[in-house]
Amino acid sequence: MLRTFATQPTARPRRERGQAIVIIAFSMIALLAFTGLAIDGGGLIALYREAVNATDAAVLASSYAICAEGDPVQAGLDSAAKNGFDNNGTTNWVTINYPPVSGDQAGNPDYVQVIITADKPAYFIQVVHQEPLRVNTNSVGYCRRKFDPSEVGAILGLSNTCANAVDISGAGQTIVGDVHSNSNVDFSGGGQPVTIDGDVSAAGVVDANPSKVDIEGAVENGVDVSGNPLAIVNINDYAPGGGIYEALPDDKVHYINGNFTPARGSQLEGLYFVEGDVNIGPSDNVTWGPQGATIVSRGVIDVHVDKGVPPVYYTQLLTLGYTDLPVVGFLMFSTAGVQGCTTNRANNAISFNGAINTAGVIYGPNGAVDASFPDVTLVGAVIGWRVKLSGAQATIIEDPALLPPLPPTVYIAQ
Repeated sequence: MLRTFATQPTARPRRERGQAIVIIAFSMIALLAFTGLAIDGGGLIALYREAVNATDAAVLASSYAICAEGDPVQAGLDSAAKNGFDNNGTTNWVTINYPPVSGDQAGNPDYVQVIITADKPAYFIQVVHQEPLRVNTNSVGYCRRKFDPSEVGAILGLSNTCANAVDISGAGQTIVGDVHSNSNVDFSGGGQPVTIDGDVSAAGVVDANPSKVDIEGAVENGVDVSGNPLAIVNINDYAPGGGIYEALPDDKVHYINGNFTPARGSQLEGLYFVEGDVNIGPSDNVTWGPQGATIVSRGVIDVHVDKGVPPVYYTQLLTLGYTDLPVVGFLMFSTAGVQGCTTNRANNAISFNGAINTAGVIYGPNGAVDASFPDVTLVGAVIGWRVKLSGAQATIIEDPALLPPLPPTVYIAQ
């Protein structure tokens, strides 16, 4: 007789059943986390893109307002609101810093900074992240203000702290063009009066004594202090790597990493960018090439010439067809000097004693420009923190062609 035995199922230990539940729970959490990463992460990326676009639009609107002399803060806020970021203080915050409060352009009134912070609620990802999801964007815009050559004139003294930002001495000088000083204009010469065929204005007082000067245009005292119309010019554009330097032919650009005293009998032609001081004396017998020379320096420029071909401005600078860089017919441009009120080598940006006719703009915004032109003609302009002009029978003729006009332009700097 055969016996049969029923097989009884083996009971799973309670410990194993508990482990399975834990594994399933963790798997569900992981699944929700991955789902949240896909859905909430995608939403966060979309929010970031929207915030970036709104930030860029706002910074362009603010920059345009700077150029148009409007309110860059309100313009930026209005633009952000139109793009879905209304600065409600709950889900988004819009900050317009004019001028910027951080970065390389902090405090620069030609720049504006826009910061947008925005939150979105977390959904599936709440299992691992309880706080709202947040994005931050930051953009800086720039307004290159319009440039009007008529604002420069023949002589411009920028200092509003010195007694005389423009000091014209010597006898029988002729100035064809306008003269402006952000303080006083003094005519300290004797003998034959200075003749000015143009307007003379000062934030202080113009010394219009008829025994010293004959002004054929208008005389204005107590006018508003003028900004620097050439502040749009960046010296780095003329340095290696800069747009103007790189656009010129290789044989017409010269970089001097230090002081520059050309060898005796040198012929100078093209653009010279000098990191240090420039010293050219009459005994150096320097001559000038047919296209002339432009000397741009971070140091002091001291030039004394009395012979040779006139050092006219480097004309190719004016024929390159730039649309995004200010191209100015500089004869000499120095950012050196001390914004003091005495004219000496310690304070000067440029000292130029020329006994030859020449052409170009002499520009030293941070120091005095001490120019002596005995019985010669300069076609161009003299602009400095202070301008001291001497030399009997000198003639300065304003030439707007050296200073091409530029429209206002805005762009995103970062």
